[in-house]
Amino acid sequence: LPSPEIDLRAFLDNDLLLSTEPKVKETALKRVFAYLGITRGIHRDVIAHFIKHRLIAVDDKYNLNFITYKEDKVIAVTRRNTNTYQRFQQNYVAQKNTGFLYKSKLATELKTLYVFESCIDLMSYLSLITEKSVDKPDKYTTCYISLNGANIKYISKILAENPSIEN
Repeated sequence: LPSPEIDLRAFLDNDLLLSTEPKVKETALKRVFAYLGITRGIHRDVIAHFIKHRLIAVDDKYNLNFITYKEDKVIAVTRRNTNTYQRFQQNYVAQKNTGFLYKSKLATELKTLYVFESCIDLMSYLSLITEKSVDKPDKYTTCYISLNGANIKYISKILAENPSIEN
């Protein structure tokens, strides 16, 4: 369900990765790279890309917050705990049936959609592309979504918003 009482932009505003305190920022970066890189096997370049483009934010409890945008507006946040012994995931959405969307800013007319269950799965696939283990899709026509428990209606929503998707 939509989370109207939560300001989704606040996840970015309180991002420890942007802290002006060097120790806080360093700890947040170490936690992100340790969890995603070492524990989950995500390629460093993929992690760095997600950080650079503000697709990941880190809160004061060192949870990862995967950010979904629509025209520079935050429309969904998937919060994931980095503690491997106490896992949890929580979604905050501005609109019903919204998951995590990743596409190149250069993407114009989308033709191909890749669907994943979680943000980590999506990042794992991008790691395979980075490592050249799978063919690299055309960045101008491809997008990737993670359902994050949003249900299959998110796929229908993306297809309706992008009628040019064929695959």
